[in-house]
Amino acid sequence: MYPPPADCDTSSSFKRCGDLWDEYGTAVFEAEQHVYRLDSGIFVELSRYWRNIFTQAHPDERKWYEGWPLFNLAVPARAARHFFKAIQGYKKKEWKAEREDVIALADVLQLSRLWQVDKLYWSCLDGLKRTFPSNLASYEGISMPPKFPTMASRFHVANVLREENILDLLPGALLLCCTSFTKLTDGCAELTPEGETVQLSAENMEAVSSGRARLKQYADACREPSDRCQYFPVRCYAALKSNAFEDPPCPYCIASWFWSPKSEGTRNPAWNEMCSIFD
Repeated sequence: MYPPPADCDTSSSFKRCGDLWDEYGTAVFEAEQHVYRLDSGIFVELSRYWRNIFTQAHPDERKWYEGWPLFNLAVPARAARHFFKAIQGYKKKEWKAEREDVIALADVLQLSRLWQVDKLYWSCLDGLKRTFPSNLASYEGISMPPKFPTMASRFHVANVLREENILDLLPGALLLCCTSFTKLTDGCAELTPEGETVQLSAENMEAVSSGRARLKQYADACREPSDRCQYFPVRCYAALKSNAFEDPPCPYCIASWFWSPKSEGTRNPAWNEMCSIFD
């Protein structure tokens, strides 16, 4: 432990995160008044950004918390927690992207890019592809995620994909945003049980609003219209598997995004226009 300077911060306003408080940790991180004590060695090994911070910064130039260097993070506490859990688990080979929900994956992906943890970044990207495939063929045989993405999590993922310029997955995320007829009124939904909310970005809000109108045109022009086409875009996500429900969506109009070898190998050509639909 370094000897703390006279202005050492032991503020009681900070909230320790017990499961991310390592008594043998050598650095303390703070995000929105939440503090985490972790082994700096993990960051030096996996993060190019933090490797530079820890090897170049001098302790007397840092803030302190109970005798340890304090690093203030300008990120949400939720995102910081997801990242710290991921980087610790990844080091111990206990963290798997396919086990995480899409909120955690989006958070870790964004901070991994910011803090240059390449292995985690690509792992999160692969995990998101399990829920938001970049093309219709990828839907065939895809494994359903352990938890159906909530509307708020879809908003969050769409925002992150837009910010990170991951445009091949963005249309799929926006498609799932289209399934709500109520939440899109203000583009705001509850993200966590604690009441944290997420606001769909202005660009994504505009894309969804115009995209829904274009998608509706495809449903209206279905060559074999049925009652199912009138409920666009209900169940589009459930159509990932042909046996997802007893009465599958129409296999011809874009409302279904449905493809199966049983349907004469017909792929919906509208999928190829996804990027232009949501541009």
